[in-house]
Amino acid sequence: MKILIISLLVVLLGVGGFLVFKSQKVTKTATMMPELAGNPRLKYGAISCGASGCSLTIEFNVPEVCHLGDYNFMRVDLNKASSKPNFLLSIEPMSPVDSSVPPFSQEFTLKALQTGLKTTLHFPKYKKPIPFGVFVCKDARAEKRCSEKQYMDLDEMMSSNFSAFAANPAYRSPDRIYFFQFLLWESENRLVAMDDQDPMLLTDSLYALRLQYLNQRAPTSENSTLMDKVKGLSQTLRSVPLDFGADSKIVITLPRYNQKNCPQ
Repeated sequence: MKILIISLLVVLLGVGGFLVFKSQKVTKTATMMPELAGNPRLKYGAISCGASGCSLTIEFNVPEVCHLGDYNFMRVDLNKASSKPNFLLSIEPMSPVDSSVPPFSQEFTLKALQTGLKTTLHFPKYKKPIPFGVFVCKDARAEKRCSEKQYMDLDEMMSSNFSAFAANPAYRSPDRIYFFQFLLWESENRLVAMDDQDPMLLTDSLYALRLQYLNQRAPTSENSTLMDKVKGLSQTLRSVPLDFGADSKIVITLPRYNQKNCPQ
């Protein structure tokens, strides 16, 4: 069985050599702005708005690293028998009070991700703050949204997939979430994201500060439940924090394993 699983790993990922299964995510240093009685570790970006609405450019970064990353997990889940796009970028409202706000999404293929993917999503000009989630998921059912799909620790997902493929080579993985980051549309021109260098080390006191920040900017009775969901997604998926770029842009990082980046 071990030989079979190793063989499946080579076939599915198309990489040689030794793989490190602990998916330590890429981390980046960002400018943090103290708020409230403590520092909720947030970072800030801008969105471009005009008379007809607002636009946000999303750019994907796929760095080569010495551990399994989001890209590898997505490749394992790829349905090669399908000619349709398998994956979805989706920016969706996180609070039930914003249920009238639609998801803003874009389908894409793994090939497009490999060659450098950039897309622009268009939004209306909102008159109040809205908590969004930025998701990347498998969307074989073409539901055009990610937030209600299942998710799990990505290392556990990989192990589960190998067992399923070993038992049934025709196995097709379910739709699921690979990447998540919280994004608060705070005002017409200002976005707020969390700067979580290591989501597993987040404390309850830090989330209490973030909840207080959210209650000040977008007060609703649903914020505590919303922040619990953000915490669960963040600590389970351990996604690389969003980066803000110039000219109304956010950067989503989906690391990819390459043995050449491992110490010799």
